Parts: sequence; structure tokens; C-alpha cells
Amino acid sequence: MTIEIEVSDVADLFAPNALFQLPMPTNAAQALAAIRFVAHADEGDSREAVRRACYDAAVQRIGDAYPALQLWLFACHSADQPRTKIVQHRRLWQSLATSQLVLPSGARTVESKVESGDGVRFLLLHRSL
Repeated sequence: MTIEIEVSDVADLFAPNALFQLPMPTNAAQALAAIRFVAHADEGDSREAVRRACYDAAVQRIGDAYPALQLWLFACHSADQPRTKIVQHRRLWQSLATSQLVLPSGARTVESKVESGDGVRFLLLHRSL
């Protein structure tokens, strides 16, 4: 099992960048920074192992650099999901749980849905309390 983690970052998601640009809010007085972790894994590695490696790498690197920082995990489906009742019921949180990804207990989680012409994606914000 070989999992390599590629790390990229951006200092302000509201400014033009190559990672992900958010629309500028009217009252933006602060920047919103982000770090992206991309896993390159062997074909035989399980999804759970790859997800766990990304999560562990994020927590370790960010925790080491900023010990007093409040860490939020942002996750989303990488592709549109079909508009079925099962997908609507499971959303992202339960689809991660079926892959054996267990987030720490006592956590605050917010989940949102984004619809497009091709389907639906679910976004997840997670913070350990």
C-alpha cells in the first residue's frame, strides 16, 4: 500500500487563484485560506485507507503548524450524484460512513446540497469539539 499526499494551498479564496474561488461577499473584511490534499494511491488501496490517509495528513500538518487553530474539514462529492431517493437519503455523511470513515465523536457537522443540471453534490463541514 502506497499513498502519496500532494498538498497545495491558497491564502485567500475570494481572490483569483488556481484552487477554488469563492464569490466576494459584500462585507468581506478578512481572507479565507484553504489547503487542498490530493491522494495518489495504488490501484489496490481501499477508498477508506485513502480517505483516512488524507484526513490524518491534514490533521497532523495543520495541527503542527497552528496548534491553537480551530480545524474544520470541508469535504464534497467529486462528481455529480444521481437524483435518486437513496442518494438524497444518504447524502455525503452516510456515504462516507459506509466506506468505514468515522469522524471523531462529539463533533459538529453541517451538510449542504448543491444541485446542477447533471445531478446533485453534497458538501460537508466538520469540526471536532
